[in-house]
Amino acid sequence: MADLGRIEEAVALRLAPKDVYVLTAAGDLCAKLGRHDEAIAYWDSVPKDSSSISHLFAKVELLAGIGKKEGAIKQYEEIMEWLEVHGYNMELEGVYPCRRIEELKSNDE
Repeated sequence: MADLGRIEEAVALRLAPKDVYVLTAAGDLCAKLGRHDEAIAYWDSVPKDSSSISHLFAKVELLAGIGKKEGAIKQYEEIMEWLEVHGYNMELEGVYPCRRIEELKSNDE
């Protein structure tokens, strides 16, 4: 399975190495294969001006899942900034990230 994952990853990146959705999918695939550092590197390579946010949520869930709470909190804060910059209603769209930040902080106590 891991070899098939590497083949899929290589083909996707060869065909469209700068495509937001390809980079996000490559990160998702690496995460599923347990290659967390590579997954994060792919998600981090998505351009900051991207109109997609799915890679940010994938990264934050991975960070929280592997016990990197500070990194997850920082990522949720980046999501909040992205939402605000892109004109989202923060009273509505900011509820989930704020709640998750508080949950992660309360788990430290």
